[in-house]
Amino acid sequence: MVRPIRMCADAASALLLAGVLLMVYWVDQRGLITSPPVPDDGNSGATGTGTEPPKPKLAVAPGKFDQMGKLLKTLGEGYQFVDVDESELTDLSKITKYDAIFLTCGEPTGAPAPAITKALRGYVEKHGGTLYASDLRYDILQAAFPEFVDLKAVAQGVQKDLIATVVDPDLRNVLGAVEMPLHFDQEEWRPAAFGGPAVTVYLKGSFKINGGVTIEAPLLVRFPCGKGTVLFTSFHNEKQKSDLVPKLLKYLVLSTVTAGVESNATQEMVRGGFSPKTKSLLSVTPGEQSVARTFQHAKAGTLKFSLGFEPRGARLRLEVVSPKGESRVEQGESTITIDVPDAAPGQWQYTAVAEKVPYENFPYLLTVGEAGGPDTTAVAAAPNPGSARRTARRSSSRRSPWARSTGPGWARPGSA
Repeated sequence: MVRPIRMCADAASALLLAGVLLMVYWVDQRGLITSPPVPDDGNSGATGTGTEPPKPKLAVAPGKFDQMGKLLKTLGEGYQFVDVDESELTDLSKITKYDAIFLTCGEPTGAPAPAITKALRGYVEKHGGTLYASDLRYDILQAAFPEFVDLKAVAQGVQKDLIATVVDPDLRNVLGAVEMPLHFDQEEWRPAAFGGPAVTVYLKGSFKINGGVTIEAPLLVRFPCGKGTVLFTSFHNEKQKSDLVPKLLKYLVLSTVTAGVESNATQEMVRGGFSPKTKSLLSVTPGEQSVARTFQHAKAGTLKFSLGFEPRGARLRLEVVSPKGESRVEQGESTITIDVPDAAPGQWQYTAVAEKVPYENFPYLLTVGEAGGPDTTAVAAAPNPGSARRTARRSSSRRSPWARSTGPGWARPGSA
């Protein structure tokens, strides 16, 4: 009797389980069961899943004399930041989550602690971070990056106004000026005493230092170290009075957040045997369309055009038109390049078109390089500044459907 009873119980259990499964299937098919939503931190980078592409992760160490946070807030939601205490900058494991750190001018506290110089050196050199610092933070950079220091320019300036020379060609184009007035509101400010073949000088000027001697030194510089980049400015941003200041400050921020893209674009050109000839650091806001530039190609030879930007949800298009009117178009969601073998001499036009941008003031970099030339060796000899964490991967771009070829990859606008 026991066996028949057990068999009946097992059969009843099987029928009950089958009924439950059928009920679950029926409910699920009618959409009555839904998966719980996945939390979105805004930095997952997923596409097509309802989550937003990642924005730059920025940190600001608030300073007494310079408030970079105020400037970042004016640029829109793509430049959100967190305030970090200076003590946090001694922990490399904590700061490597940031794409850029703004170390603004604060009250000096004596010799910089070895812990902060070691951590910031590792952040830039090993982890590809971008470090921006100003004025009295010079001592920290001097200790962290001693190989870039120009001892002849290490000094303390007196409080005064001066006229700076705009050295960098791209910054001259942005400002529309070759000189710029600067206001130094504090005594014992620090010039950008860095030098060498890898250092880019943006601004320089003549000024008196303690003791009454006049020297000429850089006031705004940039240099690569390992995988990352360092920017230093002598002046306090919020104290400037010139009408050129908004353009300069925006350029500083864009330079900071696109340092990895620019480094990668330069290194890619050098590895391919190209010499970078001109660059334009720009930004675009939703609703804006395009920016066009021209390049005068002196003699026949291969050209490389690059439109560099981070994969953060934007879709841009690069259009190149030859002196004869032949065109080529590529588009993608991260850095785009167009190579032109045996490019004819004459004026070339290249245009960046914004098809979609995720936030206002979305930054990108236009660069043109020529095959060979003396600049290639100079750039190749500099330390590799490419960012490993933020490599600007070239997307699988596609040719515009209207760009039918009259040669390999080229078309005349309007051709059938």
